Amino acid sequence: MTIHLKNIGRLLSLMLLASTLFCMTSCNDNDNESLYSIWETSINNHGSDFTFDAQGRCYATGSIRATGFDENFVGHGWKHYATWEISEDGKRLPREYYTEIVGVSPHQFYIGTDHTITTYYISDAEAMAKKRDTASFTFNDTYADPLRGSIMCVDGSYIQIIGWTTGTCASFCAIEHLGTLSDGRKIYGVSIYEKMSDKELATYQSTYHE
Repeated sequence: MTIHLKNIGRLLSLMLLASTLFCMTSCNDNDNESLYSIWETSINNHGSDFTFDAQGRCYATGSIRATGFDENFVGHGWKHYATWEISEDGKRLPREYYTEIVGVSPHQFYIGTDHTITTYYISDAEAMAKKRDTASFTFNDTYADPLRGSIMCVDGSYIQIIGWTTGTCASFCAIEHLGTLSDGRKIYGVSIYEKMSDKELATYQSTYHE
């Protein structure tokens, strides 16, 4: 049997290229089913209803402390993946929130090292302009507080992190305020966000304006 070293070299090169391409695209090519399956237990609150406190704020079990938050969230951009509304009786509604509502778009954000959070969004009120708002926040690391593990914004809204993954394909699951109805009732939802690449973050920073 004759072994063609040149052909073997080509084969090995192709295998290495395929492996490299898989590693480069496996994060970006996560389909809806894969990320949904990662967070299915969390978005359903582990089989229990979500809870509301006396002030009507929705919460679950915050799962990250201040050190972990600083190490894994600060200095990174996060893009919206999906959101589901939580009903008044604490149940997650089945349809994705932003496919059911007109005139409101999801937001993306960047968490700064100076305890600021910059939100990127499309403004329906300003002819679909690309907008950004920056505000300060504190991190709730009080273990006994039902809202522990939350980014507490100055306007009273919050993002409670109830689960996260690390690494190149990092993502997290959170409860957040979605809006307020005319009767004053606040709407809450459970959302999935995934970490932006450096290129994606740079695009938001350069094309969205205050």
